[in-house]
Amino acid sequence: MVSHYLKKKGITYKDEPRMGMSNAYYSKEDNLYACSCDKCRNEMCWPGELFNKPSPAHYNNPDRHGALLQRGRMHRTQQCMSRMRAENYNRNLEWSLYIYQREYLKLEGIPVTTLKYKRSIDNMREDEGYKEFLTLFDSLIKTKQGEYLCPVFGKPMVRGEFNPDAHSQWNDMSPSLDRKDNNKPHTTDNLQIISWRANNAKGVLSFNELVQMGKWAEKALNRQTD
Repeated sequence: MVSHYLKKKGITYKDEPRMGMSNAYYSKEDNLYACSCDKCRNEMCWPGELFNKPSPAHYNNPDRHGALLQRGRMHRTQQCMSRMRAENYNRNLEWSLYIYQREYLKLEGIPVTTLKYKRSIDNMREDEGYKEFLTLFDSLIKTKQGEYLCPVFGKPMVRGEFNPDAHSQWNDMSPSLDRKDNNKPHTTDNLQIISWRANNAKGVLSFNELVQMGKWAEKALNRQTD
């Protein structure tokens, strides 16, 4: 029997390929599991090793996650989950960075605004802290593709997918929050948006120290070209 939710999606048979997690195919005997992401849509099956196993949170709520616990694997491969997170992050870049700022401020003991709604889009529309945070993007150049350029290197700032070799989804051109003065907290007036590469290179140096380093680097470069 097909659930009312699936009928609303136009699904009339349980085994019809679709995006979603209800009744996703799996075979423990063959070690094959369908991935329910927006690309695989339960049409693609992968070895179980490509899926994460249920977490303690799932085991703590067996009534809600009974089907997942029986399956023994998450409904999307690790790579697909990483891709979808990266796409969502890039699609909502400003909000994603704002959430990071809020976490930093909490750790620094600075009060943050209360998010009134469950849906991010509603909070984006009304949260005063977010409206102030958006001013950080006013001076950034945006490409026709909707990507912000790093003000230091002039390249698009985009978060990548998970890199198993680096054990990270971050890359050199991922956007990041950089404090202008590292001795002050992550308040909006002390922040700028630059790529991770620029942020990492800047480190704890002040602007004056960066200027001094730039002059030194220019002299060193001139000596090499002479």
